Amino acid sequence: MIETPFPQADNLDKVLDFILTVSNKTKTEMLASLGLTASRQFNYYCSASIYLGFVEKKGNRYVLTKKGRRLVMSDSDVIKDLFLLDILKHPLINRVVINKEIDKSILNNQDSFRKLSESTRNRRSQTIESWLAWILNNLENEK
Repeated sequence: MIETPFPQADNLDKVLDFILTVSNKTKTEMLASLGLTASRQFNYYCSASIYLGFVEKKGNRYVLTKKGRRLVMSDSDVIKDLFLLDILKHPLINRVVINKEIDKSILNNQDSFRKLSESTRNRRSQTIESWLAWILNNLENEK
């Protein structure tokens, strides 16, 4: 089994855009659709989408999982809310949101996080901090 890299895409709005753009496309087609110029950026958002369970890679194409298809097929006025709810179901994200802060011991329980160098772990922690801020902001906006 191939392990999904710990995510490093800081912007969850762009992760959502990535998911909404995936439709059995190649990487080249996705880069053009998303307006990304760097392959590295594509990899960040792709890995985050895979990590969160919305996308999977089949051969040289990226396809939506069942969860991804459900999200994309939803009414446009609830897509962001469903995305938020699905993210909150992810065990790591759920624990971080409950604590409302990043606890390195939670992150260190993730194999894909533990294997990283210290400097890379710090950058990935910043990703989760960005996600936490996005989640809390969007939860606040729902009140």
